Amino acid sequence: MNQQQLMSRVWPDWSSFLTTIPAEAAYLGPWEASRREECQARMFDYVARSVAEPVEYLEFGVGTGSSLRAAGGAFAHADSRFFGFDTFSGHPEDWHGRIEGYAIREDIIFSSRDIFQPAGAFDVRGRTPAETGVVVDPRAEFIRGLVQDTLPAFLEGFQPRGPLVVNIDINLYSGALFILATLHNLVRRGDIIMFDELYDLDGEFLALNNYLKAFNMQGRFVCCCHDGKVFGFRIV
Repeated sequence: MNQQQLMSRVWPDWSSFLTTIPAEAAYLGPWEASRREECQARMFDYVARSVAEPVEYLEFGVGTGSSLRAAGGAFAHADSRFFGFDTFSGHPEDWHGRIEGYAIREDIIFSSRDIFQPAGAFDVRGRTPAETGVVVDPRAEFIRGLVQDTLPAFLEGFQPRGPLVVNIDINLYSGALFILATLHNLVRRGDIIMFDELYDLDGEFLALNNYLKAFNMQGRFVCCCHDGKVFGFRIV
């Protein structure tokens, strides 16, 4: 039984979607926890070469700010803008994730396992990266609170000046789907959506799959690293 046949049995609704990943995505290497910022920079540098600056970079799930800092280094245009959304007090609900075994490449096999992080995980004590000094880029702005509250209010006064690069690192299905649906009217062909936990089939992966179906949208994977954990996805 080949990989596509196996996938069609495990995920009958998603097998064709999953099998496009190895064929489309440029593999940028493993995501090494000990060299996190270097891996992030590699990912953002690749994405930056595929979009025209200035960009509007929206990050959901900022945490300590390392990924936003890496994005600032990759998107160097003075008029690029960076907006970081987070509660800065951790997850608002428990995160129950699910990874099923599959191969992102012939030599990279994911093992099946569950993910659990309790509500409050990734708490940074309410402090933004600007307040801790991790991000000192004057182009960056941080929006504190639940994304279900902050994003609609933010969009009321937001006028994009360039392509969107959206980084979803929110982990939770509810938040990821809300972000995709709320941004739908802004998203244009060629915009990039990045996911930090796309291998969670009950979380960001399911949110993307359901968004594409509900809004009749299409896209393709442009790059991945961390052996299939982190992805860049282009709207077409």
